[in-house]
Amino acid sequence: MAGIAWLVTASRMSFSWEINMGVASREFDVWCQPLLNAADQQCVGVEILLRWNNPRLGPIPPDVFIPLAEEHHLIETLTRYVISETVRQIDVFPKSPHFHVGFNVAASHFVEGKLLRDLNHYWFSAHPHQQLIVELTERDDIHDVDYRLIREMHRKGIKLAIDDFGTGNSSFSWLEKLRPDVLKIDKSFTHAIGTDAVNSTVTDIIIALGQRLKIELVAEGVETEEQAQYLFRHGVHILQGYLYARPMPLIALPQWLADYLPRLLAQQDGHPGPVSGDIEDYSSSSS
Repeated sequence: MAGIAWLVTASRMSFSWEINMGVASREFDVWCQPLLNAADQQCVGVEILLRWNNPRLGPIPPDVFIPLAEEHHLIETLTRYVISETVRQIDVFPKSPHFHVGFNVAASHFVEGKLLRDLNHYWFSAHPHQQLIVELTERDDIHDVDYRLIREMHRKGIKLAIDDFGTGNSSFSWLEKLRPDVLKIDKSFTHAIGTDAVNSTVTDIIIALGQRLKIELVAEGVETEEQAQYLFRHGVHILQGYLYARPMPLIALPQWLADYLPRLLAQQDGHPGPVSGDIEDYSSSSS
């Protein structure tokens, strides 16, 4: 907690030094959380996450260091680190174009073609087999996104996802401009299923909107079979959350996949329903 308090009150120079030292020393660890197809329970991809065990200050939660990195204009540095570290461990993923790898990217990274240059340098130079998905949070200032870059990304086969959908203040008009391939329903709306009438209504509206615009839907924060079944019945085909797997170090993914397949086959031989992803609790961070 002392480290977190220091980060909150640190000067720009001190925090910049910590981030740059962390990147140079590879103190940040790349983690992931699997995404499952609701119909056949197959793992179809992962969202890439970042964890920081600072040897000087102790573990720093992402919901602390990510906003501070954005505030101090260091988020692009972290994103480049995430992409390069993921590519360095690319062999942990199934070698299939049907398996996707999703990165969170700040809106500022889209300006002046910076993101595409970084993807060309780190991602495409490795000639990966996997589908790349770039996740842009709705809470970013997405009005500043260069739409020409979005079109170029689509030409290169990159999919665009809007993360935490439903939590921002933007109007729906920018959906036509961005033309995202995926909307990720925020976990607050998933958790409301069966419990919160207002947010459940919003969840239904988001689902209807995605279907009307022919945009793929992903639900975050799925923790119960009730939520999974409700989402599947309403046409949300890709699910992510603790019901299936908690975030894990990237290096742990091959073993999780190897353990998951027998559970899936055993479940399919028995009765239909989600396959619990009970694995070591690597992190208490939310899905």
